Amino acid sequence: MRYLYGSQIPNGAVNVQIRPVFGRGNTQALYQGTIEENGVLLDESKVSARVASNTGFWDYIDASKRAGREVGTCDAGIYSWRLSITFLDSTGAAACVDGKTSVLTGEAFEFYRAAASGESKDSSVSTLAQSIEKLVSAQTKLLADLGANLADNAQKASAAAVAAAMAPLSNLTDRLCEMSKEEKGRADEMTKVALKLMREQQPKPDVFDGIAKVAPAAVMGLKALKDLKN
Repeated sequence: MRYLYGSQIPNGAVNVQIRPVFGRGNTQALYQGTIEENGVLLDESKVSARVASNTGFWDYIDASKRAGREVGTCDAGIYSWRLSITFLDSTGAAACVDGKTSVLTGEAFEFYRAAASGESKDSSVSTLAQSIEKLVSAQTKLLADLGANLADNAQKASAAAVAAAMAPLSNLTDRLCEMSKEEKGRADEMTKVALKLMREQQPKPDVFDGIAKVAPAAVMGLKALKDLKN
C-alpha cells in the first residue's frame, strides 16, 4: 500500500493535488503534480521542498494577508496547515478514497517559504557592497590622516632644514654689516686725517714776497700813465 500524508493512495491515481485548509472556501493548491517520478514515489519531504519554492502559492498567501484573510498559524516563517488531498487518475478525474474524492488530514503539517535566489544574491551583493564601502571609507580616512601628518612633519622638517641652511648665510650677512660699519668708520677717520695733512702741508702766504711780485707791475703802471698824459 502507498500512503501520502497518512492517506492511502488509491490504485489508478497518477497525480495529486494538495491544498491548505484555512478560512472559508477552497484555497489555492500548494502542490499539484505526479505521484511517481522515474519510478520514485512522491513523499512528504519532496512535497515540502517543492512548496518552499512555489512562488505562485506564496504570492497567493501574501495577497490573502493583505486582504485581511486568515491564513493559518505562522511561527517564525513556518506555517502549519491541515491539508485537503485529492488524488487524480490519468483522465484528470478525482479518484475516490473511502468513497470520498478528497481526504482531510487529521493533523497539521509544516511548510516554509524559501528565499528567492535573486533575493539571496541581491542580499549578498548588498552586504558585500556595504562592507566594501565601509572599508574604503576607513582606508580613505586613514590615508587622509596619514597625508596630513606627513605634510605637517614635512613642513616642519623643511622649515628646520631651511633655517639650518640659512644660518651660516645669516651669520655672514650680520658680519658683513658689522665690517661695513667698521670700514665706514675707518674711512671717515682716514678722510679726516687726509684733510688735516693737506691743510698742514699747504704753504703759508709770504706778505713781502707778494709785495715784491706786485711792486714791478705797479711801477710799470705808473710809467704808462705818465706817457699817456704827455
